[in-house]
Amino acid sequence: MAINASGGVQLVDGTPVPNAPGTAMVSGGVDVSGNQGGTVAVLGDRVGLVGAQIDASSTQGDGGQIRVGGEFQGNGPLPNAQRTYVDANTTLNADAGPTGNGGRIIVWADGATGFYGDITARGGQLSGNGGFAEVSGREDLRFDGTADLSSFNGRPGALLLDPTDIVISNDPSIATITQTAVEAMSGNFDISFVASGDIIIRSLIQRTDQNGIFRETLALQSGDRNISFVADGNINISANALLTAPSVAVSGSFSSTRTLSFTGNNITLGDISTRSGIPVNPDGSTGAPGGNVVINATGNVSTGYIATFADSNIRDGVIITNNPYNAGNITITGNSIDTSRGQLAAGASEGSGGNVELRARGNITTALIGTSSVAGGNGTRAGNITIISESGAIDTSRSAPNIPDPSIQGQGLSAGFISESGGSITIEARQGQFITPSISTGARINGGDLNIISPEIIVLGNLSSSPGLDGKTSGNITLRGNLIIGDSISFTTNTPNDIDSGNISIIGSINGINFGANTLTLDAGQSTIQIDGSIGLTNAIDALTISARRATIAGDIRVANRVDFVTTEMLLNSLAGNTSLSRSVIANDLDFSGTLQGSKLMCI
Repeated sequence: MAINASGGVQLVDGTPVPNAPGTAMVSGGVDVSGNQGGTVAVLGDRVGLVGAQIDASSTQGDGGQIRVGGEFQGNGPLPNAQRTYVDANTTLNADAGPTGNGGRIIVWADGATGFYGDITARGGQLSGNGGFAEVSGREDLRFDGTADLSSFNGRPGALLLDPTDIVISNDPSIATITQTAVEAMSGNFDISFVASGDIIIRSLIQRTDQNGIFRETLALQSGDRNISFVADGNINISANALLTAPSVAVSGSFSSTRTLSFTGNNITLGDISTRSGIPVNPDGSTGAPGGNVVINATGNVSTGYIATFADSNIRDGVIITNNPYNAGNITITGNSIDTSRGQLAAGASEGSGGNVELRARGNITTALIGTSSVAGGNGTRAGNITIISESGAIDTSRSAPNIPDPSIQGQGLSAGFISESGGSITIEARQGQFITPSISTGARINGGDLNIISPEIIVLGNLSSSPGLDGKTSGNITLRGNLIIGDSISFTTNTPNDIDSGNISIIGSINGINFGANTLTLDAGQSTIQIDGSIGLTNAIDALTISARRATIAGDIRVANRVDFVTTEMLLNSLAGNTSLSRSVIANDLDFSGTLQGSKLMCI
């Protein structure tokens, strides 16, 4: 420090030093490093670090501790600053020795913190975990600095940014955390953005996405560590924005699949991708598993597309099929969920698909959901799809305007495709209607089970659990609720060998929709079909075909035109075995092969 011409105190670079009581300023070097990292605390009502180099690193053991403006989240016995400022020429280091753990760095103010410097608290080169850093102002934070809490051969560290409100933006007039700073953060340690108010991400840099569309994009660094956004209030990302957080393949005892999570009240997101984008991994290979996406809202959720796709494992230009990468999981909970602005894509190139789980108290609305493997190598399995609403309706019939890949088209639910085995699909609209354009759990070899529970099930397309031409087994299709069908609908559990087919069970009545020529084909191959209800009594269907080894119908049948029963055994009586109940079959044309049992009236 020096005395300036007016008699005031200034730093050697000319920066004036406030003379108000309670002001603490540091400039130049403060070195408490050694065999073990030392401890530094810079405290006062107003704290400033200008051109400071504070080093609490260790040469042999663990990194030390640096506290600027107070303790973690303002707790503890230390006095807290009201204002804390760290300039761009300041470094805070608490790195470990060769086998030590990174240290601990806290930058805090009860009021506002401006941080523009550099933090490191790295683990040792041979072993040891990364350190921890918190940078925050209880009321306000301006962050445009850097941090490195990584480890070379241990558990990575963590960075916490936790003010009242967070705005991530490329617009400096509104940003509390700059987009540049966020995109520069390494993917090799955990990052948590935590707000006691709201988190907003908007006015981002415009970039061209994988579909050639110029749009707002927040491109997080690739890595295998977790990124979380947590707000007591709402989380809002521009609807037309794309947030990417690609994964990389990292081996070792502390490697993991990246998880990108959002926790808050109402959560509105743009498009989200944790797809690797075929990066170059530390071992020189390309491709990686897809990262997980977790959304947990106490209020409502609205999203664009979410892609957790896993790309091929490629080494020296050769696809490694015996060790493929798997897709990430997608998990969403909320009061209501609407993902109809985009698809949920949890498929994989050669590996297995990820699971998709949606749970809400109210309505759930989606576009296409896919969990399949594209190449379908041996041992691959499509992910499971679970959609549960406690008291609302479930609608999976929407066409998404936003798609992660132009080659992925269609509507409905798909958990099979070329995967060796299909995943299971479970739908529960416990008190509301369920509507779908189509559902498939069929795969290349083995189909998965399909279970639907709803008071009213509207099916506008086909349901299938049948495998491909080389297939072995099908899954079961079970519907519990009254079924309404659209045009030319088929439920199929048949297999090419006609041996290991799945069963079809409909525990409820079946009727046509109010428009169109509604036809229904149920094909269970050599398995059974069970219908615990009437067919066509409210709205007659135009034609009915039932093909199975054994079929049981416990209600009356009214079909406008043709009925085909292709069964070895047909039972037209109550499931309880009370064969004295009369059952009627009304149709213009009836074709039946097999044994017909039960008292009935046939009008032809």
